[in-house]
Amino acid sequence: GYIYASGGVGQRNFHGLNTTEYAAIKADGSLGAWVVSGSYFPYGLQSLGFAAKGGYLYAAGGFTCKGSYICGITGQGAEILSSVMVAKIGADGSPGAWQTTSPMQKARQEFGLLALNSQLYAIGGYNSDAGAVTVLSAVEVADIQPHGVVSGWRYVPPMPEGRMDFGAAASGHQLFAIAGGQLTGQYKSVLYADTQNFTCEQAIASGKVSQCYYGPDGTQYGLTANTDTWGNQKTLAESLGGSLVTVRSADENGAILANLATQQNVWIGYYYNTNDNEWAWQDGSAATYTNWGPGEPNNRTSEHCAEMFGNNRSSSGMWNNLPCSPSGLRAIIQWR
Repeated sequence: GYIYASGGVGQRNFHGLNTTEYAAIKADGSLGAWVVSGSYFPYGLQSLGFAAKGGYLYAAGGFTCKGSYICGITGQGAEILSSVMVAKIGADGSPGAWQTTSPMQKARQEFGLLALNSQLYAIGGYNSDAGAVTVLSAVEVADIQPHGVVSGWRYVPPMPEGRMDFGAAASGHQLFAIAGGQLTGQYKSVLYADTQNFTCEQAIASGKVSQCYYGPDGTQYGLTANTDTWGNQKTLAESLGGSLVTVRSADENGAILANLATQQNVWIGYYYNTNDNEWAWQDGSAATYTNWGPGEPNNRTSEHCAEMFGNNRSSSGMWNNLPCSPSGLRAIIQWR
């Protein structure tokens, strides 16, 4: 195998480096001579994430001065990146040409980049959206495709607090964030997450869910891959260990609309209980919030299930009641 050192800060003027060095790992664990690769980043990169998987190298995020020798000292003119590059590892360990692949959703530096199984995880770090420095708790994941490209960056459950400049490691199904800090202090603790508990990700792998959203309170939401009746979608949700979504507030309604119900109406877990003659949530939660459209609900003798209008119409986010069958819609599943 080989070990790699890529990017970072040079000794002169604190300018970001665009080079990668590599050395062979010998049988006794010692290293061979370091070799400077002839494959360069298009610009110098500092505080980037770097990972290797399946014969490919990945360089993500970080910040660059893009030619300015003083921004590494002053911080002015620096750009924090969301870009991701990939290079194929040659038979002699040398990186091939760096190619761009799908960018992360969040620009970040001083973060952890981990390759685990067939996925690439970006964990924590910090960015400066709108000029305000934010230490990130956000974690996102992308799928590693054949030929090394990555696709489908999406958020998974965040860390319980923001961390930057920490040690990152992966083993089995576990992700680890070791020590690190905030802008005003340091951590000694170790955070870990079992990716098998990313339930919505497992549902995507099964082909039954097409998209996930993770709420700030840890709730996981999934959009079913196919249309079906309300009853069949309820059965599917339960088979995946969840339920049709219970919407508890205007904020939650808006988040579902913005992240999942983007171009279509969707089933939610609200239904008319004919035994009690009242609307109820499938998971038994108390009905503390509703968002019925004008004149809704109506036709209670035949329309016993609720849909949320997608944001492809002027009444987006409002609810309407429909016959539970045979109307075919995709649905929002929740795991709380």
